[in-house]
Amino acid sequence: MKKAMAFLCAVVFMYALGVLLITQFNISRITDLGYSIALSTRLHTSVHDWLGMLSSYLPLIAFAFAFAFLFTGLFLQRFMAPSAALYALAGFVAILALHVIANFVFGIVAIAPTRTLLGLAVQAMVGGFAGYLFYRLAWKAT
Repeated sequence: MKKAMAFLCAVVFMYALGVLLITQFNISRITDLGYSIALSTRLHTSVHDWLGMLSSYLPLIAFAFAFAFLFTGLFLQRFMAPSAALYALAGFVAILALHVIANFVFGIVAIAPTRTLLGLAVQAMVGGFAGYLFYRLAWKAT
């Protein structure tokens, strides 16, 4: 049960922060064109995106993390003790692979900021933090 809750927290963390950053990256592209975006519009857009991507991005994150964390857990169980660094790496690679594979399979980049190396790296880094969170909650929480 503890690992299931840790998994859920990692998925929600990745989704919440990932979508917030996606929204802000998209808004920054608009402001780069010279338009001014009010704070209220930024907040409204963030909430809209957060709700709008629930049925698409959230399940993809859950699937990617399930595969990555299960594989990492099996690897660690066989060869070494649970490791924060390896779970962080698993989260990073899971999100990176999610975007790269989606682009390869469908031929489009569904998450606009991941068209750039910076946007892709930021999403993958949030995945890394989520993997670390999973480790902390699953093995180190009291």
